[in-house]
Amino acid sequence: LMGIATVALIGAVTLVGQARTARAQGAPAQAQKKVKDQGEYDLFNGVTKEADPAKKVALLNTWKEKYPESDYKLERLVMLIQTYSALQQWPNVINAAKEALTVDPKDITSLYWITFLTPNLGSASADVLATGEKAANSLLAAEKPATAKDEDWPNVKKSFDILGHKTRGWIAMQRKANPAAEQEFIKGLKLDPNQAEVSYWLGGVIIAQQKAERYS
Repeated sequence: LMGIATVALIGAVTLVGQARTARAQGAPAQAQKKVKDQGEYDLFNGVTKEADPAKKVALLNTWKEKYPESDYKLERLVMLIQTYSALQQWPNVINAAKEALTVDPKDITSLYWITFLTPNLGSASADVLATGEKAANSLLAAEKPATAKDEDWPNVKKSFDILGHKTRGWIAMQRKANPAAEQEFIKGLKLDPNQAEVSYWLGGVIIAQQKAERYS
């Protein structure tokens, strides 16, 4: 998980780094972003320097409360997602990711975490399935961020596609749409045949279609 997540978050981390550099250099016009005052800058700086995840969350929430409409709203939410994931506070990761998507519907960090966590939340409510499906669809359609290296993107995109098909298959399985689930699992296994859990699910949805000639 953390290996894939690190790759998935490359663009977001780079973006935050660029934002910090921009402030240090006097906020050049290319970013069109700036802190509201010295107080926001101090909070921004404190967050980027804080190593303890629990303390970082507290700082991020203070920043959010004092400067709700910050130019760095998206970057702040991305840092919240990363910090909550370090604390393994998965519902908070989901909530922060949903909020980030209201700022940028194509934010890869948010799409990744919602897609990844959906089959692991212990819930198959209509809202969870709809949110996960939308995120998985967007992740499958994701385009290379400007901050991602050309040589890295094909492998990163492949990992997104594997995850997207897995989650879409799981969602279809929860909805008892077994033929659709089967097709999603097959697509994912063609990209990575070594997904034991997906292979297990695939067997389950084939059996659920009650066609004995296919059981083997």
